[in-house]
Amino acid sequence: MRSTTISPTWKSALLRASEILRFKKTTAAQSPAFHNAGSVSYLSNGPLLEMNSIICSEFKETDNEFGDGGAVGIFTEDYVDQDDLYPYVPEKRIPQDATVVTQVRSHLR
Repeated sequence: MRSTTISPTWKSALLRASEILRFKKTTAAQSPAFHNAGSVSYLSNGPLLEMNSIICSEFKETDNEFGDGGAVGIFTEDYVDQDDLYPYVPEKRIPQDATVVTQVRSHLR
């Protein structure tokens, strides 16, 4: 497993900037490439922020459609409008709604 080292200056700044208060994650047993993740955090001197999203990913070693015959990975994330288990509380937290699509492809030099 690869580890990342953060300098003490950056670590201190990150700790001041955002602190995670709650994190939840569920993974469907039949599909490891699909899960729901959420967090509540805050910025220094700011309101509480909540993110609740569905994340899907797919990786192919060889792909002729999008990867030009090489490896390709696709990652998508979309926000959750309604969650009965962990509902939004707009009186207490501001929702951070984001939709993200990322594609990673291999390239030969």
